Amino acid sequence: MNTQALNDFFAWNMGQWHSIAEDRLMAEAEQQELFDLMASEDLPETAMTMDVADGYLTGLAIGRHAPMVHEWMEDVFGQPTLPLPHDSARQQRLLALLRHRYLDIQLRLGTPAHALTTDNLFTPVHGEVPEDECIQPYRLDAQGQRMGNWMLKDWANGLRQGLQTSPLWDELFEDPEAVLLLGPVMLLQLGYNPDRLEMQVDQLPTLQQDLINVLYGMWRWGHTQSGEGASAPAPYERDAPKVGRNDPCPCGSGKKYKKCCGA
Repeated sequence: MNTQALNDFFAWNMGQWHSIAEDRLMAEAEQQELFDLMASEDLPETAMTMDVADGYLTGLAIGRHAPMVHEWMEDVFGQPTLPLPHDSARQQRLLALLRHRYLDIQLRLGTPAHALTTDNLFTPVHGEVPEDECIQPYRLDAQGQRMGNWMLKDWANGLRQGLQTSPLWDELFEDPEAVLLLGPVMLLQLGYNPDRLEMQVDQLPTLQQDLINVLYGMWRWGHTQSGEGASAPAPYERDAPKVGRNDPCPCGSGKKYKKCCGA
């Protein structure tokens, strides 16, 4: 087989077959090391930031039908060749940690609710937003988009990108109950609530916890739908009417659901 015809990540991953699979959770120090490596200035300009990459990998894990390692690594770095070709040690460490984080996400989200602890709970890996980039109170531009940056914005965009590689994205929108799981994700993408303009969504004390809860809900719902025998999703209360294809999108954009998040 011509591994070069696929991409360099395929050859790299095939070369790891003899190594022991990382079936343990990542330590906090390893997550920080990965974050620092993904912030390296000598990575290609096409590479995702750690925020986007972590959201993307989470979306892939939830989506059930994830691309193979060499495919999603090419997406993360935006090129078919390995990053950091001038520094083999950092290159190998970066790729190994990135692959470990992908497995770590699956291990954490796949933990049954009764076994969750503060040590194995899934939390997004993301950076802090510099104060000069976060406009508070928020302002909208002429197109109705929030200006500046805010916490978990890039992570949520990466999550959506990962989810959209799988049929799960459309399945969530087609289920009038499950679509409510996407509420916190939509709020983080928009950066404001069109129905409650006075709300500064990134300052809500429960927003990150709400995001974590719906990620577990998506995982359980998706794996239940696939017939893998996962436990049923944790119950949640309906606080919005069922969403039809021609109804306004629940993200609050003002567009029809089928022309916005349901597209």
